[in-house]
Amino acid sequence: MKNKIKKLIENKKGFTIVESLFAIFILVISVTGPMAFTQSGLRASFIARDQVTAFYLAQDAIEYIKNVRDSNSIKSIGGTDTFWLNSLSDCYDGSECTIDTIDEVILSCGTITNNPGCFDDNNLYPLKIDDDGFFRITEGTKDSIFAREIKITPVPSGELIGDVSEVQIEVIVKWQTPQSIGDKSINVKENMFNWATGI
Repeated sequence: MKNKIKKLIENKKGFTIVESLFAIFILVISVTGPMAFTQSGLRASFIARDQVTAFYLAQDAIEYIKNVRDSNSIKSIGGTDTFWLNSLSDCYDGSECTIDTIDEVILSCGTITNNPGCFDDNNLYPLKIDDDGFFRITEGTKDSIFAREIKITPVPSGELIGDVSEVQIEVIVKWQTPQSIGDKSINVKENMFNWATGI
């Protein structure tokens, strides 16, 4: 009986160091794999969220400029001699501007530095966010991550802006992502016509 117990004890062996290390290796891989997928998924969702916001900021500026064009054209049709790009002079003739579409404020980016919404080669001066969550130039309690510049050029280029009936609106939105992804930008272009010329 004692021999049987002795043999039973001798036959029971624990894990070796190699087996333990292999088990730990499998556990680490099974845990870090899903974590890496989760991290890349979160990063992609942050990038997508910022790209959608940037696109809407660009479209917001384009729609504002179209509204100014339509208002000027209606005034001109009504008998008041109004240039179809009136009040947008800070945005054309090779200048860049930024627009607060809520307060209808247009600021030149080229002549005045550090304007909210403008940027240069080294710096980004972000748009402000007001208490209601709107992107602004003149009011806002905190900085956003986005800056937006608008440029209006005649089509074909080189023509005088007063004689042209078609312009290209170019909106560049740049932003700095806080998730260490780096600086990003989008560039949206759209052509706009003076539709009142044929009336």
